[in-house]
Amino acid sequence: MRPIEPDASQPDPAAGSLRVDRTARAGQDSFGAAPPARPGPIEICSPRHSSAERILLLDLDAQHLRRLTQYLTGHGYRVIAIQDAGELPLRLHLETPDLILLEQRLGDVTGTEVLGQIRAVSSVPVIILTAQSDPVDRIINLEMGADDQVHKSVPEREIMARMRAVLRRVQPAADRPPIGWAISEIRRDVVRPDGSGCGLTTAEFGVLHELAMAGGAAVSRGKLSQRVFGRPLHPGDRAVDTVICKLRQKLGPGVIVTVRPAGYAFVGFPGAGLG
Repeated sequence: MRPIEPDASQPDPAAGSLRVDRTARAGQDSFGAAPPARPGPIEICSPRHSSAERILLLDLDAQHLRRLTQYLTGHGYRVIAIQDAGELPLRLHLETPDLILLEQRLGDVTGTEVLGQIRAVSSVPVIILTAQSDPVDRIINLEMGADDQVHKSVPEREIMARMRAVLRRVQPAADRPPIGWAISEIRRDVVRPDGSGCGLTTAEFGVLHELAMAGGAAVSRGKLSQRVFGRPLHPGDRAVDTVICKLRQKLGPGVIVTVRPAGYAFVGFPGAGLG
């Protein structure tokens, strides 16, 4: 599908701009490399918000796409609105958005599949937009690295509020003095000594918080599954182990240890605490 285009009969230099980049190298079409160049989507922004956060919005619903684009643009965000999931690799190659709003139903592919492709190459925050109320989809998306999931029927104001909450959590706090490592319940993230966040997903923070609250005692995989994902642990279920692996990658070695056969334990950071 082609991206939504503005009305060319009434040009307005303040309304936005069409940004097309044809410098991508031909023959590279994997998600992690530059795909062949193709016409780019519309990026709508007001000149007075030239440094505003960039939101990439991928949605098959043209009406919802246009309505949400207009709302976010009116509140100062730079919105890149596309309808074709095939255009996403190029957009991520050309520039990194500050946040992605991703529709769950995208025709031949699902938002969950696209989310997996995004997470293979980028840690950019992702909020899933869905017209369904399937708890299984929600759990899988959170396990795959989504930062939030929002029903499309909620007001645009709530979607924007969810966006701001995610952006606050992942953006570094430049004015925070160095205080050592800390687990911040307010930001729902781990704060490094320089004040920057580690960009934990909802599931990652949930597991880490449960381990930290245990005071160094081991927490079983079953208890983590029940408390974080809201389901009992089934044979072959590796969701908890996957989150632990990602936490170790983000936080470094020695922070979370395996206590066989009891489960996992949080050892702590130098000078860490709950913020």
